[in-house]
Formats: sequence, structure tokens, C-alpha cells
Amino acid sequence: GLYPLNGHQGPIRNLAFSPNDQWLATGSADRTIRLWNVKNRRSDPVILRGFAGEIDYLEFESQARFLMSNTNLAEFQVWRLDPNDLRTLACQAANRNLTEGEWLQYLPEALRRSATCPELSLP
Repeated sequence: GLYPLNGHQGPIRNLAFSPNDQWLATGSADRTIRLWNVKNRRSDPVILRGFAGEIDYLEFESQARFLMSNTNLAEFQVWRLDPNDLRTLACQAANRNLTEGEWLQYLPEALRRSATCPELSLP
């Protein structure tokens, strides 16, 4: 079936599939990268921001632990995609523990549910 990549505010300049078939990364002229969970098409993409230039290069390393990106302004970035790092990012983004529904929607199935913010109680 079709997999609409809605949300970018500019043309998609580059895309890459992770070697483990978990993620599709899209880089755009809108200066964002979106990570799409291929195994859960209902989930919203993870949005990576903070670039001054347009994304023109994306590549996953062979174990899908890292995503490398570059822009037309030579802003090279390496993003860690380790599940534990995703848990930490989720805590920082939400500033609270994820609900069970959010956990299932946003994080990989292989990652057993636990507190995204260990110092806080689970909802």
C-alpha cells in the first residue's frame, strides 16, 4: 500500500531506509529530517531539527545505530538511534514518562516498555 510522507514544508531532497527495515529517514529543503517508523505506519515521525541549511545527504550505518546527515551548508551531524537513546530523547521531549499508548506509537516494538524518565513514576 501507499505510505504518505506528509508534514515536510518543502521538497524532500533525500531519503534512506535503515538496514534493519525499522526506519525511513527523509531530509527536506525545510531543514528537517523525519524518521518514519516503517513497522508502525500509524505512528507520527520523529522530527530532527536545528539545521540552518537544507538536508542534502542521509545515510544509516550498517547496524542502523547511527544516521548521518549533511546540509548544503556543510552541517554534518551523526544521530544515535540506539533504543536507550530514543528513551532519553523521549523524556527530554515530553518532560514526563510516556503513556503505554505513546510508548507503542513512538518507540520500536523491540524496546520493552519502561520509564522514559527513570526519576519519575509511570503514568
